[in-house]
Amino acid sequence: MKPTLLILAAGMGSRYGGLKQIDSVGVNGATILDYSVYDALRAGFGKVVLLIRKSIEADFKAVFADRFKNLPVEYVFQENEMSKRFFLQCDRFFQHLKL
Repeated sequence: MKPTLLILAAGMGSRYGGLKQIDSVGVNGATILDYSVYDALRAGFGKVVLLIRKSIEADFKAVFADRFKNLPVEYVFQENEMSKRFFLQCDRFFQHLKL
């Protein structure tokens, strides 16, 4: 059984200003995900699972529906946002510095 590639692509792209996961970066409109999937196929992976937000599903399918015809691709949705309690308090790591 071939391994499955899990791609975490649910980011909002707020710093980038858009969906960097599906923006063209290479030859013939290739995306970063195209390169990742290509490398995974060469390494022996047999399936791709994309973890995305439901709100960007149509955008992803519009870009990738025809690109990965010979590869099983599954979409999994991240619905809830991380609670603030999961984030580290940065100031405690820097309190020893005299800034």
